[in-house]
Amino acid sequence: MYPVIALIVLLVFTWIVAMWASCGENEEHDDVEKPEQSSDEHDHRDAD
Repeated sequence: MYPVIALIVLLVFTWIVAMWASCGENEEHDDVEKPEQSSDEHDHRDAD
């Protein structure tokens, strides 16, 4: 009985970590893209 409970807990923990990691990746991509766009704008302003 205990191995079954341990397996269920492990699967739930793995699922939570996977969801957290995928949400973290989406936020990081959004944060990374915005500064790049603003830095590109600054580069174009400096070039002009």
